[in-house]
Amino acid sequence: MRWLILGILALVLLAPPPAAWAVISREQADELNTTVSMFAEADADRDGRVSRDEFLRYFHKGSLSTAYVEYRFRARDRDGDGFLTQWEFLTRTTRQEEFRGQDRNGDGKLSRDEFIWGEEMFRRFDRNRDSFLSLSEYMNPPPAPRPKKGQKMY
Repeated sequence: MRWLILGILALVLLAPPPAAWAVISREQADELNTTVSMFAEADADRDGRVSRDEFLRYFHKGSLSTAYVEYRFRARDRDGDGFLTQWEFLTRTTRQEEFRGQDRNGDGKLSRDEFIWGEEMFRRFDRNRDSFLSLSEYMNPPPAPRPKKGQKMY
């Protein structure tokens, strides 16, 4: 009896407070279910992980370029093992992971060929004009350009 009481007391003291319990909206639950379904569909060999080839086959559809799909895979492959676990597949990427995903040669900087967002954006990001983007330049993007007088943005 004493162990039962101690066990219950430990659970009560160690459990997170109700305010910390995850509560998500219906939309968030639907999005999560969709993404979990996408992982299951992309995992063609059903080994519980998505390889680069499986990712490319699943996402290289329509207007998405191979370079973009490969970038998204590298950005999500946090441990660099060449496979995506369900956790890697489901979680959003940070700007640092996006930078690493574009840095195909792993030299810690982005060349014009590696940067996937186009020449104009590259010029705007490359503040020191050395023809490479450092992580610092990528993490601190320039402000959006203001429209010229009389020009409509949309």
